[in-house]
Amino acid sequence: MSAARLVRFTAVLIVLAGYVVVFRSGEGRIDAALAEGARLADLLGADERIRLTEPALVAERAHLMRNAAGPNLHADRARLVALFVREAADTAARHHTAIRAIVASDARQAVAATQPFETVGLDVTAEGRYADLLDTLAALSNGPVLASVDLTAIARAGSAATTSALTASLHVVVHRLSDVRARPR
Repeated sequence: MSAARLVRFTAVLIVLAGYVVVFRSGEGRIDAALAEGARLADLLGADERIRLTEPALVAERAHLMRNAAGPNLHADRARLVALFVREAADTAARHHTAIRAIVASDARQAVAATQPFETVGLDVTAEGRYADLLDTLAALSNGPVLASVDLTAIARAGSAATTSALTASLHVVVHRLSDVRARPR
């Protein structure tokens, strides 16, 4: 090989080595920067999707806060029964039924030292269509007053066999937290 060819060959090797050192490392940095940019774009897209769901989340939070108060367990017996009667009247009106009678029963239990709840028993008579009575029963069970509602009897209202109205007898046990401090030790 002649000296001129060797010089050219060396020059080409130097250029190739320079390309590998300079440009390839630069391409690696560019690829890394592009990958980081794509990752940040994905994060921003996820944040934007979350931001767009914010009104729904705020509405859901408000709904949960309204319902988080849960059943009224700390009221005294008279206030709790009055609250249940008011809720029963509202529920009956919403479900197109009528509350014909609410009578105190003898289901009031003495609270043992280990029981957290005192109970007040009520017998409720409601009148309406079958589906409406079932809706009323479910709504009373899930109302703001903690109550166990049992359907004890159901019969046709009145003597006419053509009427679709039914009379339902319900046994309701209203629960309240007992006052632990007031119990004898």
